[in-house]
Amino acid sequence: MRDEFNPFCLHQLFEDFDQWTEAFKTWNLTANQLSQGKFKGELAIAQFGCLQLIYASANQAMQIVGDKPPNTLTFGTLLTSQDQELIAHNQRLNQKVLFGLDPTRETYIINQKLCRVGIVVVSTNVFHQYTDLMKYKSFNDTFFHKNIVHIDPNKLSNFKTYLQQLFYLLQTNPTWLQQLQTQKLIVEDCLPLLIDTLRFDQDFFDSGIPKLGRYQMIKEVEDFMIANIDQPLTLKDLYTAVKTSPRTLSYGVHDLFGMSPMEYLKIKRLNGVRRTLKTCDPNQTTISGIATHWGFWSMGHFSRDYKQLFGELPSETLKKTWEGES
Repeated sequence: MRDEFNPFCLHQLFEDFDQWTEAFKTWNLTANQLSQGKFKGELAIAQFGCLQLIYASANQAMQIVGDKPPNTLTFGTLLTSQDQELIAHNQRLNQKVLFGLDPTRETYIINQKLCRVGIVVVSTNVFHQYTDLMKYKSFNDTFFHKNIVHIDPNKLSNFKTYLQQLFYLLQTNPTWLQQLQTQKLIVEDCLPLLIDTLRFDQDFFDSGIPKLGRYQMIKEVEDFMIANIDQPLTLKDLYTAVKTSPRTLSYGVHDLFGMSPMEYLKIKRLNGVRRTLKTCDPNQTTISGIATHWGFWSMGHFSRDYKQLFGELPSETLKKTWEGES
């Protein structure tokens, strides 16, 4: 079992959300852009020893799905100063929680525009070594399977301040973080602070965060969409496939994504077109052929919707692919 990350530091700005998700390295993520406009993102990662620290921001609403690094525990928190929200699986999150704790669940996040998060990833073995040293016995499977914990506001504020100081150093002085002595200090500071932040008073542990309650239905709808992505699906097709009512389906999709089921289907298809354009051979494919494969029949409406979502025409995406291969 591996207890250490390969050491490296990264700080980069992105205008392509696929490149942004690929830069997460030890994660296996896929992203779909949900809001209209050109993507701008930032990512800062420091990993060494048993610890990975991540700062991530995106200016667009995104759906992010994928695997967490194996043999690790993950702790995420919102860093925005506004009353920003995330949705993780079937729960709407706010500034007062740590999320992503369950190592058996995939990453499934929907964020609003202008979202900033901090993530700490720790080797499972090392985390429990520290909890044993600190004589905290409450961090068992039941604790982590909750996935989200509500934290004492003062403790969480202190932890966020500490993370933001580290992220500032990562962005402005990464060579300092690459020194072995610095890394040792950070591990020995960060893990006890994290564990003490998690140590809960019963009043704060059960947060009563509202559950959206329709997560499984949405997953089934998504699977049906992917299986029939090139077909002219209707709302009736969608709610019939998951054996629910149109009202329940519409409320469920709107709760998660802030849009109707048919709007969400269109956005999934547009994201699929974009990924195909970025990987195809420009000499052997046509935009209309790719669009048709993804279920678009009107090229005029398709081009308009594509530009509204991504801030560029399909031909511009294809041109970037061509220029990148030249």
